[in-house]
Amino acid sequence: MKEDRALINDNAYDLIKLHGADILASQTYRDLSKNIQHHNSNTFAHQVQVAVLAIMYARRYRIKVDVRSLIRAALLHDYYLYCWHDKAHRPKGHAHHHGETAVANAKRDFGIDDFTAEIMIRHMWPINVFKFPRIKEAWILVWADKKATMRELFGNTARVDRFERKK
Repeated sequence: MKEDRALINDNAYDLIKLHGADILASQTYRDLSKNIQHHNSNTFAHQVQVAVLAIMYARRYRIKVDVRSLIRAALLHDYYLYCWHDKAHRPKGHAHHHGETAVANAKRDFGIDDFTAEIMIRHMWPINVFKFPRIKEAWILVWADKKATMRELFGNTARVDRFERKK
């Protein structure tokens, strides 16, 4: 219940910093800013935008969620560590299989649990019809990912400067 109150009262960016500090501090994760995601956005910015939207959606509709797992899944759902626009290095079937790659990388680098992995692996539904979301956090991630993609394609992206390292 404490996390439910936090979802209502805390700033989305503060929640992301709280539950994703280890992820955001990782150089491998920060290097995702070099990979194009959609149009003018990069993979780092996309995943932050998805996390913000997921929190806002759960807050707006007062959906009781596992806040930590939802945030970590959102921050890592595209943690596949290659630029999918580079056809020479993109695995065949990227749209259908990058969720599994992201989960494997996230387990290796951040020790995510099975619940977080379940949220992540389902985020490409309905493109991947075999990965139907079964839990509310996965449904929220599906929605947030699609909304973020539309925003990125049409020019309205997240403020990732809040996560820039201070020099």
